[in-house]
Amino acid sequence: MPEKFNFSKHLTQALRPVLSPLGFKKKGAKFIRQIDASTFAFEISRSSWNGAHGPDELSLHIRFVSAAINSTALLHRPTKMRFPSHYAPFFQDKLDWSEKSILMQSFSEEEQEEIHSYLDSISWKYNNEEELVTLFQELKDQIIMVGIPTLNEVVELVNKGLNSFSFSNEMKKHSNRFYLSQLHAESRFPEE
Repeated sequence: MPEKFNFSKHLTQALRPVLSPLGFKKKGAKFIRQIDASTFAFEISRSSWNGAHGPDELSLHIRFVSAAINSTALLHRPTKMRFPSHYAPFFQDKLDWSEKSILMQSFSEEEQEEIHSYLDSISWKYNNEEELVTLFQELKDQIIMVGIPTLNEVVELVNKGLNSFSFSNEMKKHSNRFYLSQLHAESRFPEE
């Protein structure tokens, strides 16, 4: 059976010209670079719900793996949509999951729809092959503007001797900082 929307072909065409010169090799839907005992990767994964309903979706992660650390950061799609301010507590990690659930239930339908629309706008979704090709160009731009600078910061983090939890938090902070710097102030979700 042929691959839906020529996913692998379009992925390779969009990302290989940027990542191969930096030493990344394509393995499936991942671009991996080994340096000594450390692995740096960009992972593009398709949702297991693709084809079930609505548009297909994928995610873009940066991963760093060493003997002591396995850290991943999600890269969002840039948005121009205004961030719903009532949703800020979900990004600030000041509430546990039960408190977040109670807060979510307190939102009106209109507020919940604003949240859903915002989350949709930062998701990597596509309905057809043309949209997938456009999406991969956006992924390429995010890898250049957010992913590669984040991995450059990761190299510095390795030398700080952080434990795995602290390392992951720092990696996510760097990727969020690079991501949010692209967005208009009204579109930015809050940082911790």
